Amino acid sequence: GGDTLTTTSFATVTNVGTNDNTFGYAIVSGDPDFTGDATKDYDITVRTGDLVVTPAGITIGDVTYPEDPSADPPTPGEKDPETGKSKTGVEDAVKVYDGIPTNIVVDVTVPGEGQYEITYRYTTDGGKTWTDWSDELPVFTNVVDATVEFLVTPTGDAAGNYTPAHNTAKVVITKRPVTVTAGSASKAYDGTPLTANGFTVAPPTETTGFVGDDGIASVTMTDDSTITDPGTQPNVIDPAQTVGRGTTD
Repeated sequence: GGDTLTTTSFATVTNVGTNDNTFGYAIVSGDPDFTGDATKDYDITVRTGDLVVTPAGITIGDVTYPEDPSADPPTPGEKDPETGKSKTGVEDAVKVYDGIPTNIVVDVTVPGEGQYEITYRYTTDGGKTWTDWSDELPVFTNVVDATVEFLVTPTGDAAGNYTPAHNTAKVVITKRPVTVTAGSASKAYDGTPLTANGFTVAPPTETTGFVGDDGIASVTMTDDSTITDPGTQPNVIDPAQTVGRGTTD
């Protein structure tokens, strides 16, 4: 008695796939004086196990995408109630026009230093039309309501070990408020029309007023912004006749 089973040379698997977990074995006799092969004294039934490696999910931001390629990705626009961050790992870029180019940021981590490429496409009409896929990150400066779709595709020899990831994020640049005030004028009645074509622009703040060299070159008042007889008449700027300089946002 006292015989023992020893195992050697278990199978291994590194890449995605399934292998039988085969192994070698030997029977070591419990008799210290025994020098033969104790294995012949046993009828050994060997049942192999399974070694299974499934694709790894790609991490975008701090969100790991599903390993199952048929699973739905995180829902765009949803926020984690605890952190306030996007559940997609990519934050929407939303701001008032400031003349500075803006874009989404797709921060990718592939386990094991895997290689990948990112391609993008976008729509600015609610999905009616899309641009072609491109590896160039879309950048927006002027007023826009864009949905940017991104696709992270594993590349290289180990590409099959990872699941591609895709989702969308928004880039929204809204019009910058500018307050333009028409001038005022007064005079004693003299039988001629009184008009005032001057105007002032409110000083800029962080989110209002003109940016850089943008501004108004001239304005035109509405046709009824004149008065001849004694009284008061509103002096109204005609937005359609206002001439700007610089961009139009």
